[in-house]
Amino acid sequence: MPRWNNPLGTAAKVQSYLALPAMYFVLFDTLRKREPFPFRVRVWKVNPRADTAFRDVVRRWAARTSSGNFQLHPPCWKDTNVTSNRAGNLELPLLFEAQQVSLGAIDHMEIRAFDEEPGRCRAIERGTPS
Repeated sequence: MPRWNNPLGTAAKVQSYLALPAMYFVLFDTLRKREPFPFRVRVWKVNPRADTAFRDVVRRWAARTSSGNFQLHPPCWKDTNVTSNRAGNLELPLLFEAQQVSLGAIDHMEIRAFDEEPGRCRAIERGTPS
C-alpha cells in the first residue's frame, strides 16, 4: 500500500509539524489499480495549525510507541478523499483534481476540481463510507 511518510521521531518535530501553515498531500494514480488510463492527479491541503481533526490524529499517533514515521495511507485507486492511519482516518480537504481525457489521438488533463480554500479535515470512523 502506498503511503505518505512524515518523519516525526521527536516531540519537537511533532510540534514543528503541527505549527506549519499548510501541508500539501499529492497523489498520482489511476482510477483502477494496474490500469494505465486514465491517469489522475489529486492535491489535498491541510492547515495543521488550525485543523483540529488532523491535529488529533497526529497527537494520538505521537502518544504511541512507533518507528517515528507518521504515515498516512492515501486513497489510491479510490474515488474518495479518505486517508487512513492507525491513530484515525481522515477525509482530507481536496484542493485540486485533474484527470486524463482522451480525445482521439490526443490525451490531455481535464481539471475536475479546484478550491483555493478547501476547508478542514473530517474525522472518519473506521468502517464508515466516505
